[in-house]
Amino acid sequence: MASSARGAAVLVGLMVAGCPGPEPAGDAGTPLDAPGLDAPGLDAPGLDAPGLDGNDRGHDAPAPGPAWVGVTHGTDKIRPASSLPASTMISISAARNEWEPFQVAVDGGESGRAVDEVIASALIGPATIPASQVFVYVEGLVDVPSPSNAEGAAGPWPDALLPTVDLLFDQPRTVLPMMVPAGERRALWVDVLVPDDAPPGDYVGTVSLRAGSERANVIVMLHVFDFALPSTPTLRTMFGGPDDVPCVAHHDGPTSGSDWDACADTDPDGDGDRLTEHYRSMYMQLALEYRMSLGGGVYVGPRDASALAHFDEVYGGLLDGTATRHLRGSALTTLEAVFNGPPDTTRAQVLVDHARDRGWGAMVFDYTTDEPESQGTCPDLGSCPAIEDRAAIVRPAGVRPLVTAQLRYASAHGFEDVVDVLVPILNYTRDPSPDYPSYEPRSAYDAWLDSDPAHTLFWYQSCMSHGCGGERGVCGSASEDVVGYPSYVIDTSAVQNRAMEWLSFTHDMSGELYFATTYALDDAWNGACAFSGAGDGTLFYAGTTERLGGTEDVPVASIRMALIREGLEDYEYLHLLAAMGGEADARRIASELFPEVDRVTERSGDELMAARRAVADAIEAR
Repeated sequence: MASSARGAAVLVGLMVAGCPGPEPAGDAGTPLDAPGLDAPGLDAPGLDAPGLDGNDRGHDAPAPGPAWVGVTHGTDKIRPASSLPASTMISISAARNEWEPFQVAVDGGESGRAVDEVIASALIGPATIPASQVFVYVEGLVDVPSPSNAEGAAGPWPDALLPTVDLLFDQPRTVLPMMVPAGERRALWVDVLVPDDAPPGDYVGTVSLRAGSERANVIVMLHVFDFALPSTPTLRTMFGGPDDVPCVAHHDGPTSGSDWDACADTDPDGDGDRLTEHYRSMYMQLALEYRMSLGGGVYVGPRDASALAHFDEVYGGLLDGTATRHLRGSALTTLEAVFNGPPDTTRAQVLVDHARDRGWGAMVFDYTTDEPESQGTCPDLGSCPAIEDRAAIVRPAGVRPLVTAQLRYASAHGFEDVVDVLVPILNYTRDPSPDYPSYEPRSAYDAWLDSDPAHTLFWYQSCMSHGCGGERGVCGSASEDVVGYPSYVIDTSAVQNRAMEWLSFTHDMSGELYFATTYALDDAWNGACAFSGAGDGTLFYAGTTERLGGTEDVPVASIRMALIREGLEDYEYLHLLAAMGGEADARRIASELFPEVDRVTERSGDELMAARRAVADAIEAR
């Protein structure tokens, strides 16, 4: 049966009572001694409920799958040479309004397999979580030409999330069959979005696959916690916006010449290049489904009050939470003031006033200067006219100047009091030492933060997480001793992709910045190398109809984006526990998991999942 609707994208049935099978994967035990890690849902109610195939027909529950399938949680990466997970049952848990992933791995056997069909129905428990809340992706492999650093590895890595049904148009896509060569493994990524009104408790289902005449079933046990996550994150993000690259990448052309001219077809009213805005807003919309704000995605800011209608048409839904189709209410947390020329106080005021009048919660900022220390922006001690002059223009309008710099540098060059958002690099947020005298611990910023309520502290990771070096197209760094950090490059562990937000909590950061999400989008399918890292600055792929099917091009998210989303949700757990009076417990669990910014790789995915469960148990205990 062809996959022609979301209900035909994943089959979820139920495990009958007493059905034999292996122990479930997921929510594993951990050296952290976290309480409450036993897998829930083994005696879930409603096991004889009808409609197990999504069509209310009432079939017998399928038996566990054969030896060519295995299942594991999402904080892992399944490469072609990875071992097949031993279990065909998975135990996952989630709050209401939370995405929760798991992975179904398939073994190619001696002669290879083609997975032709994956179908889904409801998960049954205290209520029915419909099949429309289950989203299935084929994990597309990307070839990394050479390791990003000593922790990486060349060869194929799973990264692109090829949707069976996309999140923007809800169109079925022709990404099946999934071909699994002999002797190799491939994987499906499965996201469950728990409805915000789902009753807490235990739900049971299966994922069913067909490969030719072979069929396999994976049992899924979901525990829904008795609390909910907000759609718009508490932790602000400013991931570099899509710029003009998506339009060009989808049109398979350069940034100049006839292909670019198509993207730069300015509309007659002078309100912006509509095709470029179309792609920018699509990428921003998909990012919001992943709880990420592409804070620099606006193409043209409103020049005056007459341009507000066009601005609202293109970006209003992204700011008021009405643009997303699935994670309802997800809105931008940051909004860059874009001038298309020199900054202007009057023009900035139009945007700030409009954002206030519309009740948008996004922080309006000006990316005043990027890395002034390395760029030589402030040549003299005691002052920095390039920063001071721009801040004097935008700040009176209520736009917050943002500079990626440490406080020590801002103070030495006299701009610490004119910049509202300081963004130090993650690597330098430690105590100084003789070897690293420029380090500056998080506590050094307390007095600056207290001196003005507008002062805000973000931080960012960069190529320094894997070792900077090389030109675009070249992976690998001479700094092979740069290991253990959170990282967003392809050939790093899932834990490294997910860890940043745990550290944001322990370091009292208000937000995170990342320089780009589409930096080398035109070369992303080839494992684009930049700044010595595979996929550094490129978190999306260009999903053309030639590649995915359907009638509309769409952005394709990456496994790295899904893991960043998981980290943002982890942050909400920690934030909620702290707000309920359990800050000491939240800090203890997070600090035991990741005691320092360069010790992330000391922990496994199982340990991270157990720490998350410990936070959830502490929330429910209160």
